[in-house]
Amino acid sequence: MTAVFYLLCAFIWGTTWFAIRASIGVGGYPTYAAAALRFTLAAVILGGLWRAGLARPGPRTRREVAWLVVAGLLNAGS
Repeated sequence: MTAVFYLLCAFIWGTTWFAIRASIGVGGYPTYAAAALRFTLAAVILGGLWRAGLARPGPRTRREVAWLVVAGLLNAGS
């Protein structure tokens, strides 16, 4: 199973340069909009995996989730 996740990770990171070039190329999005789109897509996918129970252990209480949201907003604001 570790090999599968390694290959998945290598594939995702290996194609990142292509996704960035395609999204900001001719007919694409402005740089910041492209970055926002990619990060939003990643957040939706990871949030769905977490909600489906595939990212455990994770935050267990509403307070922990709230702190993660605050940290994410502060990180985005910086």
